[in-house]
Amino acid sequence: GAMVREDCMYVNANFTVNLNGKAVDVTVGDYLDPRNDAALLDVLPGEVTDNQCTPSPILSVIFFCTFMLLVTYLLLQLIIGIILDNIQATAYMDSMAVGTDHISAYVTAWEELDPFGTGFIPVTDLTALLYDVPPPLGVRGLEKPNLKIQEIIMSVDIPNRAGNRVHFLEALHALAGRVAGAELPVEEEYYVHAKLVEKLPKGGMPKYTAAHVYAAIAVRGAVRGFLQR
Repeated sequence: GAMVREDCMYVNANFTVNLNGKAVDVTVGDYLDPRNDAALLDVLPGEVTDNQCTPSPILSVIFFCTFMLLVTYLLLQLIIGIILDNIQATAYMDSMAVGTDHISAYVTAWEELDPFGTGFIPVTDLTALLYDVPPPLGVRGLEKPNLKIQEIIMSVDIPNRAGNRVHFLEALHALAGRVAGAELPVEEEYYVHAKLVEKLPKGGMPKYTAAHVYAAIAVRGAVRGFLQR
């Protein structure tokens, strides 16, 4: 007959048994009910049938509850791990001498001087840039800003590119390195240098830096002042 929900003992071979003095045939593909066909199953060899019955309802409930508890526990541990990683990353960023807030302030100030996004500004605009950027990269809010700007520019090597211009990344790298520079392993230094070179202007390193330009401007001003006496 048609398979019903309780028929879960699958017959995997043709077999004939003697049940109460009567020959009973079972064929491959039949399903037997463990309750209604218990007498037939008792006389059938075990290898003739496959038990495809569902487990006990109690065991099913226990398995489901255990599975849900385990999955919930693992998910909770994953969420806790993500939260702890974010806390550690935030604490690390806050402890850095140059953080994301400082970089954002630098980018904002640069955009004012480079509205077309060329990546370059005149070397003399470094003064305006450092005026608008807060410490440690700039001098906004500090006393005697002009003196501090001179000290910063003279203490870093910002390449002076063609047309007396400086590049966004080279200026940022030099300013950040002044306050957060650190020795790197040789392999790591090569890796970082290679990544930077990909984004820098072509043509190699210039001979002069922004410090040379500011020094020349200072000398020119001193000479003019002397001649006007």
